[in-house]
Amino acid sequence: MNEAKIRTRHLKYFSQLAERAETALRGPDQAEWYERLDEERDNIRAALEWADQTDVEAGLYLSSRLRRFWENFDFKEGLYYLSNFLQIPETNVHMKARADALYAYGLLLVYMRQFHEARSCINQSLELYRILGNQQGEIDALLSLGYILFDATKTQELSAQALALAQSLGDTWRQANALFNLGWCSNGSQRFTFWEQAIKLFRQSGDWHSLADLLATSGKFVMLDGDIELAEKKFEEATQLNHELNDNIVKVNLLDAYVRMAIVSGKYSQAREYYSESLKVTYESGDDIEFLWCQTFLG
Repeated sequence: MNEAKIRTRHLKYFSQLAERAETALRGPDQAEWYERLDEERDNIRAALEWADQTDVEAGLYLSSRLRRFWENFDFKEGLYYLSNFLQIPETNVHMKARADALYAYGLLLVYMRQFHEARSCINQSLELYRILGNQQGEIDALLSLGYILFDATKTQELSAQALALAQSLGDTWRQANALFNLGWCSNGSQRFTFWEQAIKLFRQSGDWHSLADLLATSGKFVMLDGDIELAEKKFEEATQLNHELNDNIVKVNLLDAYVRMAIVSGKYSQAREYYSESLKVTYESGDDIEFLWCQTFLG
């Protein structure tokens, strides 16, 4: 078998692996999948380089389906591959693959706080999903736009649209994400009502990442509301979940929660320790903006 055929088989294998990983990385086995993908990282790079030369559609799918992996291990590497593929004119022919890549690229840009570019990418993905009649993609794009618009009224409108569509599809996981968004743009007891519903649905769907992240987030708001005991319970469960996940995004959120708890308790040296640990995690994952925020708060 010649080298070209070997590389093509290699690309096909990792394309199939990424397709399985896309679902697995939001399920209870995500920790095992993160480890597996990290071990295969050089092989994945080789597959992406070969896709760049021979199969742009496969490259779009491979790089976009690994979004959660990039978020946890290296934002910049994910941005590099997605940007490269999206700049190739041929990608306009592959509408579904391009929509997925635009969506993934937009979300990674959000983490880098490049909001204008992120909105442009996700808007483009939304248009393509609607042309294709891909309602799941449409829900994802609506929710992501709502999250980054920083306009409570618009976020509520887009999230309500997404929730109605997810309910019509019977999609538990996307309903949970819509409720999570609605909680962000609500106040007082309404926020907690939405979030408790989302927590219940994330449990049902088995997305431990989103469950742990929401528990940490809602715990911070509960703490601000004065219920320290309930906040501690939420932080404890999120921490237990993340021991299994080893998820950097959740870890940074939890460290921020523990910083706030330590400050409320007057334990400033402990708060500094948490921020120092967060600095290490954000530096290693390439989350430059979160790294700078940590430095600022530590100062």
